[in-house]
Amino acid sequence: GPYAASLTWTETLTNGAPITSYSVEMCLLGDTFVEVYDNKERECVVRNLQPGSTYYCIVKANSAVGQSVPSEVTVYHSPPAPPDPPSKIHLVESDESSLKISWDAPASPGAEILHYNVCFNN
Repeated sequence: GPYAASLTWTETLTNGAPITSYSVEMCLLGDTFVEVYDNKERECVVRNLQPGSTYYCIVKANSAVGQSVPSEVTVYHSPPAPPDPPSKIHLVESDESSLKISWDAPASPGAEILHYNVCFNN
């Protein structure tokens, strides 16, 4: 999907053993952390995120001796999706100079709907 997060972090202290890789874990509130990255680079892009969601991220450093404790939790808010189109559009009444129409709000509104654009083609 089009929703992705770009994460970067600073190098950690090695405490004597060289860092072999970094692990990034993410989850939604109430879910279990899942590893989404394991590599030597200190940046990653996590794709296919759900729109309008809050993600929690941690980073761990890995060495031949073992894995570090997790970093502090970082919170990422993915942007909301555009709304679905309105449904059940129908003509309520009409006369020589006007039309009155109605519709049901989108099933999935995404971000707050600020207004509707109504177009007429004769």
